[in-house]
Amino acid sequence: MKLLFVGILFFSCAIVDATHLFEKFPLLKEKISYVEIACLPTPVDCCMNLEKVLHHHHSIFIKRDDMTGLQGLYGGNKVRKLEFLLGDALHTGSKKIVTVGCVGSNHAVATACYARELGLKCLVMLTPQPASDVVRQNLLLDHYFGAEIQLYATNDERKEAIAKVLESDTQVSFIPVGGSVPLGSLGFVNAALELRAQIDQGIMPMPDAIYLPVGSCGTVAGLLLGMQIAGITSRVEGIVVVENERLAVIQELFTQTNELLHSFDPTIPLYKFPEQQLHLNSDFCGTVYGQPTAEGMHALTLLKEYEEITLEGTYSAKAFAALINDCQNGAIKPDQVVLFWNTYCGLDFSHLTDTVDYHELPLPVYQYFNTHQM
Repeated sequence: MKLLFVGILFFSCAIVDATHLFEKFPLLKEKISYVEIACLPTPVDCCMNLEKVLHHHHSIFIKRDDMTGLQGLYGGNKVRKLEFLLGDALHTGSKKIVTVGCVGSNHAVATACYARELGLKCLVMLTPQPASDVVRQNLLLDHYFGAEIQLYATNDERKEAIAKVLESDTQVSFIPVGGSVPLGSLGFVNAALELRAQIDQGIMPMPDAIYLPVGSCGTVAGLLLGMQIAGITSRVEGIVVVENERLAVIQELFTQTNELLHSFDPTIPLYKFPEQQLHLNSDFCGTVYGQPTAEGMHALTLLKEYEEITLEGTYSAKAFAALINDCQNGAIKPDQVVLFWNTYCGLDFSHLTDTVDYHELPLPVYQYFNTHQM
């Protein structure tokens, strides 16, 4: 039986216990490892300024997962997953976390940040993507949070290196890209239950559509499963950021996460995958992963100008660009309620990155700091 890790000393005073999953299914408390590191529930804000531009009155809302970071720590959607993944690592006695992503990975930064807070070492094994300000910031933050950084030219090279690390160290926990495994997806099962509570409290109406980016698929799979449990009937508009098939991955993660919960508590039903509730849109992904698009940058500028919320070009801006497009072309009617799930932590971390000289990083990542790539 697994243990529940809650009330860590340096988190317990400021955090709100919003583990709706455990409240709804108390049996899970004694069977799932968990550590409270996210500041939950995250707010739901109405975009009153932007609504005027898009001619939608009191109908565009944002779920502020940019605010999951406790007391200025790194936030974003990945922290929800790490509550379960790092809880499991602590339970199994791991001393080191190994995770993967591209050089601009927000997941890598979040993992490095909270591994350090929990006294764990961290290794981030990265592959290339186009240079950007976010890439540079995240590499500096990886280093600031104490992660060891390794860069690999290809996924195949990295796979070989991962195997060697796991063979040589029995006290390592490996977290796949984006934390998108069934245990990590529980973070968004819980998020759906959190949203349902906010709907029931009158913070926002039941949305007709929920917009969010789709990359490694754990966020959307967990959210869809949580929506079945919570009775949320919204359509999910998943904005794909990579040009490959995502539906099969989402279906598999949905099923595996559901089976995991059912194995811990048989009263949790095994749900049929709600294909009718999911629409995947690949029109906004661009041609190269990590490469911003004109539509995305326009969306980024609008949200920053009218709501003072910062997005980034790889994921969140592309999802918001799709929302804007659908509002303008009539796919979303003015009287329909739309929720944008902001997955990116757009806080200003320059006070941290300014303390890091990129020459302290491994030589292979220097290329991302060349001035001609700004």
